[in-house]
Amino acid sequence: MKSGKLLFLLVLSIMLVACSSKDEENKNSDNVDVNKGMVNVEVTLPASFFEDTDMVKLKKEAKEDGVKEVIVNDDGSVTYKMSKSKHKEMLKEMGDTIDTSIKEIEADEDFPSIKKIEHNKSFTEYTIKMDQELYENSSMDGFAFFNLAYQSLYYQLFNGVNEDDYKVTFQLKNEETSKTFDTIVYPDDIQTDENKTEENK
Repeated sequence: MKSGKLLFLLVLSIMLVACSSKDEENKNSDNVDVNKGMVNVEVTLPASFFEDTDMVKLKKEAKEDGVKEVIVNDDGSVTYKMSKSKHKEMLKEMGDTIDTSIKEIEADEDFPSIKKIEHNKSFTEYTIKMDQELYENSSMDGFAFFNLAYQSLYYQLFNGVNEDDYKVTFQLKNEETSKTFDTIVYPDDIQTDENKTEENK
């Protein structure tokens, strides 16, 4: 495995552990639930998203932003109730944020191997045109995908994708030949590496 990809997967592994439940009995409180009704949308985010959060301030800011109601549930999860138009607006803002991140990565001199980043509308698939030689000899360029993966997964969850079904695929293509030389799928690659580690113990 190339060094850039390895570091990318290691960091995402840490994020996966940090955002997951610490034991099986808390698993239900770590799910994201989106209910889309005729008029309103309810989004329930897990307690792990709100550790050390000032809930009074959270409610105040959410309502100022147009959310109808914020409910702190007994398990620590938080349910946002909003209009469909507000939900659509928030998804657009998330998408715009991802697009801004892409432009920053493309212009960042710290990631010289990355030339062009394209994605589909649902933020599930990315095509990255790269200088393959630079990437394979870099220990840092893989970090550029970390923020995109996290934001894209969050976008999918907020849009109602089941936590068992969400994923982000990065196709890394040689900018000169247009051939795919590597593929990173999050979180599948993380889980595969964790399983291999367990088997080798």
